Amino acid sequence: MSTRQLTKTKTLIAILTAVIILLIPIVALAADPPALVPKTGQTTIFDTGDDGYYQTGISIPNPRFTDNSDGTITDNLTGLVWLKNASCYEEGGWIEALTDSNALNSGECGLTDGSAEGDWRLPNRNELNSLVDVSNRNPALSYPHPFTGVLSTFYWTSTSANMGGGLFGQTPAWKVNMDNGEMIRTTYGSLFVWPVRGPDRDDDELPDHEDNCPTVANPNQKDVDSNNIGDVCDPNTVYGTISGDVQEGISIELSLVSCGGTTLVATTTTNSEGFYIFSGLSNGYYEVSPQNTSYVFNLVTRSVQIPQGSNHAYNFIATLIRFVDNGDGTVTDTLTDLVWLKDANCYSWLDWEAAISSVSLLSDGECDLSDGSIAGEWRLASKEELQGIGTDPPAWWHSSFPLDTWTKPSAPFVNVQSNAYWSGTTYLSNPDGAWFVGIHDGITSISHKFNLYLVWPVRSAN
Repeated sequence: MSTRQLTKTKTLIAILTAVIILLIPIVALAADPPALVPKTGQTTIFDTGDDGYYQTGISIPNPRFTDNSDGTITDNLTGLVWLKNASCYEEGGWIEALTDSNALNSGECGLTDGSAEGDWRLPNRNELNSLVDVSNRNPALSYPHPFTGVLSTFYWTSTSANMGGGLFGQTPAWKVNMDNGEMIRTTYGSLFVWPVRGPDRDDDELPDHEDNCPTVANPNQKDVDSNNIGDVCDPNTVYGTISGDVQEGISIELSLVSCGGTTLVATTTTNSEGFYIFSGLSNGYYEVSPQNTSYVFNLVTRSVQIPQGSNHAYNFIATLIRFVDNGDGTVTDTLTDLVWLKDANCYSWLDWEAAISSVSLLSDGECDLSDGSIAGEWRLASKEELQGIGTDPPAWWHSSFPLDTWTKPSAPFVNVQSNAYWSGTTYLSNPDGAWFVGIHDGITSISHKFNLYLVWPVRSAN
């Protein structure tokens, strides 16, 4: 790729990056406490009130990476397990990247981890972007890191891009540039592959391919009848998963159904992969129900008869009640616990320094605020915070401007503009530039600080 330089015009630098959604597994998403947005890695202060000044978000663990001495590296921030050799595969198309990643197994690419075909996969855009540290370039990884063969170029993600039909019949997909964290959509080309696999789904310290009951914790692999199915999966066991906007920390109630109604007999909590289990149950009719006031579930209860004729999971899908109108000119994002100005267009178009200064002076009585806030509490959001305000991918995409904004259509914000908003994050390679986020399509790029963009203040919860 050719080097792109900032110019003092309104020409946007075509360096794009991706939304780290807050749903990436930085830590398993729980109802309490909220999922915090990670730090961008920027520590240099270019102006009071910028990203380097506040350095908001989850701190990077030290060490960030652990070399497992079997050809794999564990990311201690996310728990994901990466192939140590980041250039084992030659460049290829998207379908080839998906296939190659899924076929990877122990004995290939320096692996001695005992993994089998199907254990590995192509990372989605959030997972690959989670490796990016904007404080570094060539590659944009936290230092020191134990990877080998990391190329400062684009890698495929498994996330398809909703941008219309691809060229030459190819599926549009997102790609990440490991040189600087740039992420853009593409409809064709040959890119590199960096496979990933997650921790074992039931957290019993056995990889799925060695586990006789991979979706339910069975660490001792007890199997009385030697049928290669763990006893924990027997007909007197009820288990399932919570998926959607949350996995860990959801309370699950099991009630016995009788003529007089229901009687609560057990309560458990989902693990980091969203799984729960009730075992050793007596014969009878039961109801399983998730309990959490921050989410709505696709089903209120599920009924089960013990013993079961055929054991299966009793699953639920959770949808976060994400944005809450506080009735004081602010909106709380329950996913991140950040508080946003409800009016997303209170300010006129400003250059970056004016935006930093103006937002720092925001207080109760301005922009329809009645929250008691004082000057100094509000700031420009970091790049990651501003990216995280939206859905992933955009709710709808058409031509250059979609009909829906990047934020969830049901959110209680007003005056959200389908245009670019300043972040407080300076572009490290050229401090005359700063990152912005296009609310119309989620694209994140860089522009000179004297250019004019919109402003959307944020503050931490009191």
